[in-house]
Amino acid sequence: MASETQSKYIADLAVLKTKEFKEVKELLEASGIVGENAEIVRNAQTILEITGALTDLQASKFIDVLIATKEPKRDTAYSTKRINFATGEIEHIKAIINGWDFGTQNYAALVETILPQVQAACAVINNPEIQPEIRQRNQEILLREIGDAIYEKVYDMNAFDMEIEHTKGTGIDDRYYGLAKVISDGVSNASRGALL
Repeated sequence: MASETQSKYIADLAVLKTKEFKEVKELLEASGIVGENAEIVRNAQTILEITGALTDLQASKFIDVLIATKEPKRDTAYSTKRINFATGEIEHIKAIINGWDFGTQNYAALVETILPQVQAACAVINNPEIQPEIRQRNQEILLREIGDAIYEKVYDMNAFDMEIEHTKGTGIDDRYYGLAKVISDGVSNASRGALL
C-alpha cells in the first residue's frame, strides 16, 4: 500500500497534471504500473482507492509518471454564462436563507433547504477547464458568502429569541478555505467534498 505521504503527493499531482479523475485512471493504466490491480484502478471512485491498491514501489513509479506529464492548458476566466449562473444561485441561496423563520431551531433541516442550490453552484464553479487555483478561490468566495448569510440569519434568529434588538456577531471562521480546496481538487482526485 502506498504511504500516506505518497498518497497525498499523488493527489496533489493529479490536480496539477490532469483535468479530470478519469484521466488519472487512464494515465495509470497506460503506464502499465498496476499490473493485476488494473481492475481496481478501473473501478476506483476516489484517489484513495487507487493509492490503496498501489504498493510503495508502484506509487513511486506513478509519481514519476505524473511528474513527467505535461500540465494541461487551462483557462483563467469563466464564461459569462457560468458567472451569471453562479451569481444567480448565490442570490437564490441568500433569499432562501433570509426566508428561514424563527419557528425552528433545527438548523440541519434548514441547511437541507439550500443544499441543491449549493451543489449546483459548486458544480458550475468546478469547471475542469479552469486553473485549480482559480476554481478554489471562487469556491472560497461562494462558501464564504453562504456561510456569512447563514451565520447572520442564525445569529439574528437567536438574538430575536433573547429579545436583543440590535446586535451583530463576529462572523464565520475561515474553515471555508479548506472546504474550497477539497471541493476544487475533487475534479481531478475525486476526493469527496463536504457538500458533494
